[in-house]
Amino acid sequence: MAKTEPFDRYTDIYEQWFADHYYVFQSELLALKQLVPENGKGVEIGVGTGRFAEPMGIKEGVDPSKAMINVAAERGIHVRVTTNTCVPKHFGAQAQRNNYNNRRVNPSVNKQKYKPMKILQSCS
Repeated sequence: MAKTEPFDRYTDIYEQWFADHYYVFQSELLALKQLVPENGKGVEIGVGTGRFAEPMGIKEGVDPSKAMINVAAERGIHVRVTTNTCVPKHFGAQAQRNNYNNRRVNPSVNKQKYKPMKILQSCS
């Protein structure tokens, strides 16, 4: 199974989770807004469907799941298909958010050591 297969296959379930758990989503969004600068150019690593990028005003993202980035594009997010360890050079330092939802959609993530934030390398 490709690493993106669960995200490609269950995009609609991922989206529905946020609709079903609206207040959990709002709580996580408010917490993230405290950490992300309001000005400057940002990129969301693992942008998925753009669920967080859109309300935070983030216009660019990277993600390996083609099904999820199609939804992000509908939200007006410019997405580059790439792995989560390589991001465009025109961004400074980037950080990746890991959340419970990724673990729920892709159980193999549960086997990895939990790292809430990870600094990533730049590439072209």
